[in-house]
Amino acid sequence: MEFLKITIITAILTPIMTAYVAKRKKPKKDILHKSVAVPIQEKLMIVADDFTGANDTGVQFSKRHLRSIVITNKDYINKSLNDCDVVVVDTESRFDDKDTAYKKTYEIGKIAKEKNVKYIYKKIDSTLRGNIGAEISGLMDSLEIQHTFIVPALPSYGRITKNGNVYVKGVLLSETEIAEDPKTPVRESYIPDVISHQSDKTIGIIDYNDVLWIKLKIEYSKLVFF
Repeated sequence: MEFLKITIITAILTPIMTAYVAKRKKPKKDILHKSVAVPIQEKLMIVADDFTGANDTGVQFSKRHLRSIVITNKDYINKSLNDCDVVVVDTESRFDDKDTAYKKTYEIGKIAKEKNVKYIYKKIDSTLRGNIGAEISGLMDSLEIQHTFIVPALPSYGRITKNGNVYVKGVLLSETEIAEDPKTPVRESYIPDVISHQSDKTIGIIDYNDVLWIKLKIEYSKLVFF
């Protein structure tokens, strides 16, 4: 089975993902009956690096009546995929060294590939704490994919990305208290710089103007000329 490109996302895209998966789950006749639990064939696996992030993400899918579970042991992945729609795997790797973090996500990615899981959601901290570069690489290598998208943002908390830099309430990440975090300080704001310390992947930036240009090209292609 051909795998979709893995999407590395944070809370900014969680509502979109929950709506998408919930829509695929429900037959038309059950749309009005929110309490009906209908299994879906295409499962979603979420990989988080800490228990708080794992629960925060998983609960959003539960609110959409998707059968969701958070596990901390990869040995329970197979059973959880059989029993649930959404499986959140907490690797507890935020404070690991980068090699250990890479190994953990690599092993999870191998299981996901063996089980033909098409949708992988890598939960990362919106202020880039932890081993995000190593964990992204671990998943990409085990899933044998060439491209991925990273969208670190949490607008409701004032955390946004602009031109490749992360801002917290209008202040560059490197100038906030996150830079002095006692366990996982982040002293750079530019995402490619942060990731490149832990990964050898080629990193590029798609800025807002690029997105607008792509949208314009799509809309232009729909025009009919007489």
